[in-house]
Amino acid sequence: MDLKELERHWDRLGSTDPFWAVLTDPDKRNNKWDPEEFFLSGRREISAVLKYIGSRRYDLRKGKALDFGCGVGRLTQALCDHFSECVGVDISPSMIRLAEKYNSYGPKCRYFVNRASNLELFAEATFDFIYSGLVLQHMEPVYSMAYIQEFFRLLSPGGMAVFQIPSGPLVPAHPIFDSTFRARISVQQESLKTEAGKALTLQVTVQNVSSNRWPVCSVDKDGGVFSLGNHWLDGSGSVLALDDGRVTLPKSVEPQEEVAVQLTVNTPSRPGTYFLELDMVLEGVCWFKDKGSATLRLVVEVEDSGSGEQSKGDELAPDASRRATFVPSIEMYGIPKERILSLTYASGCDVLEAQEDFSGAPGWVGHRYFITKPGPETAGRLTGTLRGRPMALLSEVQALSQKLKENKEDYARNFATHAEQIRQLEVRTAGLEEQYAKQKIELEWLYRWIPVNKLARSLFFGRNLRKRLKEWLHFRL
Repeated sequence: MDLKELERHWDRLGSTDPFWAVLTDPDKRNNKWDPEEFFLSGRREISAVLKYIGSRRYDLRKGKALDFGCGVGRLTQALCDHFSECVGVDISPSMIRLAEKYNSYGPKCRYFVNRASNLELFAEATFDFIYSGLVLQHMEPVYSMAYIQEFFRLLSPGGMAVFQIPSGPLVPAHPIFDSTFRARISVQQESLKTEAGKALTLQVTVQNVSSNRWPVCSVDKDGGVFSLGNHWLDGSGSVLALDDGRVTLPKSVEPQEEVAVQLTVNTPSRPGTYFLELDMVLEGVCWFKDKGSATLRLVVEVEDSGSGEQSKGDELAPDASRRATFVPSIEMYGIPKERILSLTYASGCDVLEAQEDFSGAPGWVGHRYFITKPGPETAGRLTGTLRGRPMALLSEVQALSQKLKENKEDYARNFATHAEQIRQLEVRTAGLEEQYAKQKIELEWLYRWIPVNKLARSLFFGRNLRKRLKEWLHFRL
């Protein structure tokens, strides 16, 4: 979705379930976050990051800090404990209103709404520290890459940026056959009633009706991420929201095995009759429906909530039909590590570290980047890093080495798999050859017996005929 749509979705989330939208704990959905606990989680996160930076002896000035994608200020408030001035920026006006409400640091902390694909509302070299977590992953790479480049522009010489972004979903190491994408989905209810704009939780049973195992990466090293998701359709069957709720299967599923999961979905914002379509998805590969698997469609009667209020998100909708059926969603994107490194070096900055990170979402792998902008006092003596092109070349060599290693491992696995298949074919061929030999002996015996049988029959009928002829001649005489 473009930035206008992104604002619309996040503004709706900010007006309905803001804390959960920022920190998507399944147990905290439907406004179950306690504000004190919520902001305490931000203080713990920032303290851990700054403690790690100190343990690595990286230079960090405690001047002005920026929290990109601040939401309701969970991390911005935490940064205020360590920096002299803090700024939070977000695309959602409803989130910024809440951030200002929960601001306990007065003018030391300021919040801004930014709808542009850049950060030009801030001057170059403004911030000593820039932080972003669980934000860049929710926008298309064309936007996240532009914002990362803006981070480098906004860093003061000697400043540091720390941000997290996935590289992509974990996909199975081996090809998944089309016959694997077969599922039977069931719920107890055939039809449902709920209020407009409310979250709806379903107890769903998913059965693997294929003849192959569903390998889940959390259990199987070479597995993928199998999830249950949903689509919203209008009364005519047209898609209103392709991607809404999501729940990852907790374990690998054997053929014919069933697993129970709990799926929470967001109902449309206007009353009416809708179809809720449930389907399985292998993240990063395809929906099961695309491979011919059956989905489950439920009729959902959405009733008026009685509030009579129109969300700010509806005002951003481009037309009346979309206002009547709007369902906010949270998208996921990733950017390969190599692209981030190339952008960093091209911008004249240095990568201190790129830590492997799994915080983005279940089944997604990414990195937390620690990047610094060299200043006069740090040029040529950065700790733990090589500067400029040599570092880029080293990274490329490491990436190619890792890829070569993975290719070798894949070749070894494929060779072992093919060797086993050949062995099975040889056993089967030997069995068929043995069966053929037995049938050949039986046929040869049969072919030898047929002439003898014919001769015996002819002799039998010949003796009988002579006997009868003699009896007839004796009678006549």
